[in-house]
Amino acid sequence: MVILINFKEELEKKLSEPKVKRIPSISLKKNGVIDNFSFDQKFISEMVSILGEQYSKANSIAQEFQTLLFENPLRAVKNLRSYIERIRDISSNRAFGESMAGGPNQDTIVPVFNVLGFVYPALDREVRKEGLRQCLNYLDGLRYDYSQNHVELIDEPWLVGDIVSNRSLYWCGYQQQTDLLKKNPIWKDFIKVMTNTQSEFWLAIAVAHPEYSSLEIRTNFYKLFPQLTDRTTDAMAAIVYNWSLNRSKAYGIPLEQEIQEQIKKIDRSLYSKLIKKIEEKKWIRLED
Repeated sequence: MVILINFKEELEKKLSEPKVKRIPSISLKKNGVIDNFSFDQKFISEMVSILGEQYSKANSIAQEFQTLLFENPLRAVKNLRSYIERIRDISSNRAFGESMAGGPNQDTIVPVFNVLGFVYPALDREVRKEGLRQCLNYLDGLRYDYSQNHVELIDEPWLVGDIVSNRSLYWCGYQQQTDLLKKNPIWKDFIKVMTNTQSEFWLAIAVAHPEYSSLEIRTNFYKLFPQLTDRTTDAMAAIVYNWSLNRSKAYGIPLEQEIQEQIKKIDRSLYSKLIKKIEEKKWIRLED
């Protein structure tokens, strides 16, 4: 299947965007969590070797998914679950490991979500629907807090927006990002540490809330990352509308009243864009 020209063009635009995060291959970092444990050095070395091999294999599988996604998007998204299961099977004792941990290792699986997320805005709507359906089928099989652990690592605003619009239970919040903002309230300091964010989307949504970010940070962030900010505004529009719709149906609150209540928490300078994007309804709600 030949990729449509407009799909290629959208990917090229996405590639040209500035990135908040450094893009590492999947591997253990020297300053990772494991370094904080007081284990025997030999044990640590063995663990790093085992986990490093698992992450390397997971990365290879994610790259296979990426190749197919660029060649045949519909076939790739229909097979998304099989790629996830292959990553879960990397562990020699998957059942025991996942039962002890409470669920699968999101650090090895989310790269597949982020590969999908990279092309997600450029996909045909029906292909997006299928990709979203596959993501939810996987997440619905996990304990809800493990689903949240996955969602908090996804970078693409449109993908997160569609996930939490359909499953509000998977809203994970953005504590890590608000902590970065609180500890670095000045732009010259914040720009040095923002690459440490777990997710570009959750950082952008935290910045868009004046409760956590200064005007200086918001202004500079919007200017430096206009595409990310625009797609995050799309996602916020999806979340605001769908959550407001759910509350309107559940409690009899007028829909417009609830929308305005939600929007007032967001940067006022984005108000007109949010209203316009709510009217555009670019999101996907599978029950519709």
